[in-house]
Amino acid sequence: MYSEGIGVPSDQVLARHWFDKAAAHAEGETQYTVATAFDNGWVVPKDQNEAARRFHLAAEEGSTDAQYRLGQMYHEGRGVEENQRLSLECFRKSGEQGNPGAQFVLGELYAEGESVPKNYAEAAQWYRKAAEQGGQLAQQKLGSMYSQGEGVPLDLVEAYRWGKPRRCFADQA
Repeated sequence: MYSEGIGVPSDQVLARHWFDKAAAHAEGETQYTVATAFDNGWVVPKDQNEAARRFHLAAEEGSTDAQYRLGQMYHEGRGVEENQRLSLECFRKSGEQGNPGAQFVLGELYAEGESVPKNYAEAAQWYRKAAEQGGQLAQQKLGSMYSQGEGVPLDLVEAYRWGKPRRCFADQA
């Protein structure tokens, strides 16, 4: 309300006061939401250090989204010192719990040999996990791997199955 001036005069200091008061009691997914606000500058000024701190808290409470976002921050050195080992650890923890974004990133890291030794078989496993959850980029990457026999047996049927263009919902009407 105070941030946007809805029903009251706009007051960023007061908006931050109430936001901080509510954020102090945040847990789990709520802590993730607070971290996202700091990361993107929603309601509060953008603060990468505070975002990283809060993603860490939410990640410790089991938020796979926070684990994924913290992995991104370590990977890019945003709000924390760049640390590829911790980045990989966060992505792996999130991916093993089913986060498709983390699974896709792990596929990319193994396919490119970034932060880990290049391993197409490992990349294909992570792409498959994300693809099975509907990740279109992961489906395309997996299809490409089947068409070239990279990390998986050469299989044009599987290549087509995973790599064929997907229609958006609106086109299926």
